[in-house]
Amino acid sequence: MDAEVGSHSVFLDNAHKKSTGLFEYLTENEITDVFIMGLTTKVCVKFTVLDFINLGFNTYVIQDGCRAVNNENGEKVFKEMKDATAIIINSDEIGE
Repeated sequence: MDAEVGSHSVFLDNAHKKSTGLFEYLTENEITDVFIMGLTTKVCVKFTVLDFINLGFNTYVIQDGCRAVNNENGEKVFKEMKDATAIIINSDEIGE
C-alpha cells in the first residue's frame, strides 16, 4: 500500500510495523478461508501464507499457481507451509 515501504507479506511491511489494511478488511467482511498463489514461493507466498495462518485464517496454497525463482527449493517451502497447517492444493481442486 506504500510504494516507499517493502513488504514480502500482504499484511505487514518487512519490519512488521505497518499494516496494509488487508487483515481489517477481511475480518470486517467475515472472510475465514483464503486461497494463495503467486511469485516467489520462498518469499512472498511463504510469508503471506504464514501470516494468514498466524492470524487464524483457513489457508489454502494453490501449488500449480506458484512459481519458484532463483533456485528456490520448492518442495522444502511447500513442506514448511504444510507443516504450519496450510492446505496445499492444485487449481483443479478448487470448487470440489
